[in-house]
Amino acid sequence: MTGLKRTLPAGVRPASPLSADQNEQSDAPEFAGSHWIDATVGRVSMTQNAIHPQPVDAMLLGGSFGGPFLEAADREMLDTLKSLQTHFQPIAATLTANAAEALQHAVARVRRADRFRLLCIIGADHGDDILGRSTGSVESLRESFGPLMAGITHVSPEDTESVSAAMDDSVAAILVSPTLLAAGGRVLSPRFLEHLADICHASQAALIVDQRGLPPLGAGRFFAHEAIAEIPVDAVLMSAGCFGGYPGGAIFWGPRFQAGGHFHHGGHPASSPWHRSLFLQPLETLANDGDFEQADANAEAAAKDIAESVAEFRFIRDLHRLGTSIGLELDIESAGLVAACHARGLYLETSGRFGVQMHLPQSVDAEDLAELLRRLRDAFADYQSTLTASDKPAELLESDFADENEQTLAAE
Repeated sequence: MTGLKRTLPAGVRPASPLSADQNEQSDAPEFAGSHWIDATVGRVSMTQNAIHPQPVDAMLLGGSFGGPFLEAADREMLDTLKSLQTHFQPIAATLTANAAEALQHAVARVRRADRFRLLCIIGADHGDDILGRSTGSVESLRESFGPLMAGITHVSPEDTESVSAAMDDSVAAILVSPTLLAAGGRVLSPRFLEHLADICHASQAALIVDQRGLPPLGAGRFFAHEAIAEIPVDAVLMSAGCFGGYPGGAIFWGPRFQAGGHFHHGGHPASSPWHRSLFLQPLETLANDGDFEQADANAEAAAKDIAESVAEFRFIRDLHRLGTSIGLELDIESAGLVAACHARGLYLETSGRFGVQMHLPQSVDAEDLAELLRRLRDAFADYQSTLTASDKPAELLESDFADENEQTLAAE
């Protein structure tokens, strides 16, 4: 069972210990208690939040592994993925120094002079670098950080007609996240994902799945999109839960990136040896001991408990779940609610302007889950007491991008 008690909240948390007194010198928001409850701890590790000493030793050696080690690690990683019986069977993997580089590498591989546009889904969070800000929908990352990158068109989720209207021979790829982490954690439908796969196949554009913000395991599948629909994809980007809390990114390449394939432009980017070592051991642990169905059942039960705990609060619009990732869509702006949670020693994060997100581990200690629910209710009650009748429900996120998309399509 995995503990939720943490010394530090996500973003400044150490690899261990899992449960300890609060570090007074941390950058954590102020909290008077002895422990944080970290509702995003699932983003640290896919395997019980454990850090293996051997990968840490490999990191400290700083690249002493090379040659045959790298080739063997590549084969071992891909063979281990095959043992997980994923529908998507990658032909190569690239591990990057951080999550942002994974997206940058993937986009660089598909963009050409005559095919440079990217179609992105409104509501997705693709990170805080310039490419992530441009392709994502996180308002705080788009405001006052211009100019953003050109050649990017945002389309509404679940609107197949808008996708078809935006698609032409200049589109290099569609970038999609299974869960809209800038829109309250809404989960895309099988019908919509199938349409994206069909239109990419017909137009010879790449379909890139970005699940860097979603930990593997818990949705019944290793790759999150396969819990929704078994569609053909060309690349999957991962980070959360894969590197034990250290920075890192992973790209799994589909068959069209192999030699002679549609997107093959030379070799794959070089990977960091210690990132391979960090990724391999928990991946092997998952292959040998992971129980996808049980993890999904645990997450479903936790989501039900969370839903029952917050049902009384009038600002809750909906709850969404994909695997161990849970999003609450709100009728109020989320920043104040998150601050109230931090004041109670509960760490969760905003999910766009009108939502919050949690990422639980594959199993949660019953005592820790009960404490999470208690702090959640108390924090929500604290914040609800500050609301007035003049507080208006949130507007739909799509309206924030309507004018921008009309101008983009008109210019093209």
